[in-house]
This record gives sequence, C-alpha cells and structure tokens, in this order.
Amino acid sequence: MANSINTNYGAAVALQNLNATNRALETTQNRINTGKAINSAKDNGAIWSIAQSQTVQMNSLDAVKQSLQRGQSTIDVAMSAGETVKDILGQMKSLVLAASDPGVDSASLDAYEEDFENLAKQIGTTIQGANFNGVNMIANLDANGAVVQKSVTTGTEAAVGKSLKAIASADGKNTIDVSGLNFSLYADENGTTTTTAGTVTPAGQTGTASGAAAVGIKLAANSFETRRASAKAHVDVAEAGAITATTKEAARAGEWSALMKQVDDSITYVTSSLTKLGTGSKALDNQLSFTSKLQDSLETGIGNLVDADLAKESAKLTALQTKQQLGVQALSIANSSSSVLLSLFR
Repeated sequence: MANSINTNYGAAVALQNLNATNRALETTQNRINTGKAINSAKDNGAIWSIAQSQTVQMNSLDAVKQSLQRGQSTIDVAMSAGETVKDILGQMKSLVLAASDPGVDSASLDAYEEDFENLAKQIGTTIQGANFNGVNMIANLDANGAVVQKSVTTGTEAAVGKSLKAIASADGKNTIDVSGLNFSLYADENGTTTTTAGTVTPAGQTGTASGAAAVGIKLAANSFETRRASAKAHVDVAEAGAITATTKEAARAGEWSALMKQVDDSITYVTSSLTKLGTGSKALDNQLSFTSKLQDSLETGIGNLVDADLAKESAKLTALQTKQQLGVQALSIANSSSSVLLSLFR
C-alpha cells in the first residue's frame, strides 16, 4: 500500500480494534456491576423474555404465600377458641355430674345452675372474639357483630361461620377451602309441663338444643335450669300411687343423663371440628412449604438464565484492560507513521 498522509489504514484498523475492546470492556463492567449477563432484551431477547415471564410468576407467589399465611392465622385463632370451648364444656360436664347426685341439696343446685349459665356466657364471648382479619370461622355473627344463637324454628340451624378460601397457585385458579363451623349455643331449651294426669313432658322438643334436629353444640344457656325443673317435676308428680319411688328416681336421673348426653355430644362435635380445622391448617402449611420451594426453584432457574459468572468476568476484565492499553499503544504507533514521511524531505 502506498505511503500517504491522507489515508492511514493502520490507524483506522487500530481504532476499530480499540473501539471493539472498549465495547467488550463496557459489557464486562456492566455484568460485574449488575451481576447479570443479560440485563435487557438487546443482550439476548429470547432468554430475557423467558426470564421476565418466570420473574413475574415468582413475584406472584408472594401473594399466594400471604394468602396461605392469613389462612393459617385465621384457623389458628379458630382452633384456639375451639380449645377453650372444649375446656368449658368439660367444666359443664362436671357440673352436670355433680348435680345428678340424688343427695345434692337445693342450694348446691342453685350454685351449679349459676356456674353453668356463666360458662355458657363464656362460650358466647369466646366464639365472638375468634376473629382474624374480620373472619370468624366458628360462629355466625349478625350485623352488629353479636353471635347468632341457633334455632331450628328461626332457620339459623345451618348458619355457620365464614368458610376460608386461600389462594394456592400463582394463576389464582386453585384454592384451599376450609368450611366454617357453628360453635354457638341454642337460643333456649323448652321448659317442662305437668299434665292433669300428673305426667311430665320432657325437655327437648323440636327446635331446641336437645331436639332431634339439634346439631353442633347441643346446649342452651338454660339447659341446666330446664333439666333441673324436669327432674324436680318427676319427683314431685303424684299419680295416686301409680308411680313408684324407683320409677320417679329413674325419671329424675334420666333428665340429668339426657343433659349429660347433650354435653358429651357437644364435646364430640367440637373435638371432631377441631380435627377438621387441624387438617385444613396442615393443608395450608404443606402448600406454603411447596410454594416457598417453588419460588426458590424459579429464582434459581432465572439465575441460571441471566446471572453472570463473576469469576469468569473478572478474568475477562483484566484481559480486556490489558488489551485496551495495547490498543492505545497500537493506535499511537499507527498515528506516528505519517510523521516518518517528513524525514524523506530533509
């Protein structure tokens, strides 16, 4: 190639190489700064698109985890209240057992009855307070937040607490459902009546806590009072000697036995309900564990796609910095070649 001061091909080549080195150095420095080999669509459009899609899914799982955790907390509150109710029912059972003693006096029965009614109030207070984030799973509450007592005749028999529905997948299509329960007491217990023939109409007519249709906790605040009145009526009734003392005692004991069965049935219902809540809580816990693992796996997969190998980039940085210095030197040498021509004219 002819020597010319107008065209310096060597300098042009040296400048192109230096620019290429600077671009590679800038890319490497950017990867080191961000820790990512692919920072935008221009780096690798296909991989960047996949990574963005997986990132959106991974971030969506945060909402799933929050929903599951809220569900766990809601069930935990319901279970804590249920345990308290079960303990109170156990205390009620002890009172009924003590009251069934043939030798118990009236003063003691008065005390037992008062304790029973106070325990019934505690059940109402407990289930009313079993709220988490506005959700009560074990009681139906009215507009004022008061517990709605059950009654077949008023159609509140099937009115239960709110069911739980927790999101279980990032697309929102899958949920974990836990049904609400009804730990509330019945509105009342029918009283006893004595017919003209001297027979006693037993407690537990249709629509009451001890009625055939009663479900859940089969007690009312006045269940003890009603059974006590029935037991006394059996003892007091007189039918011209047709009812023997043994028959009367059996009838009296039968009333307390019936109340004991109501309490036992209530304890059984609460126990089985707590089992269901525990199963629901376990399902939420398993899904939460899976969601956390899935989120970790997605994060690892995204990292495999876009993360830079910093050890490799560090080594490349040193090489490129050296190459840059050499490029500057090469450009300097190429630029000085034109001045050599001056010596030909001396």
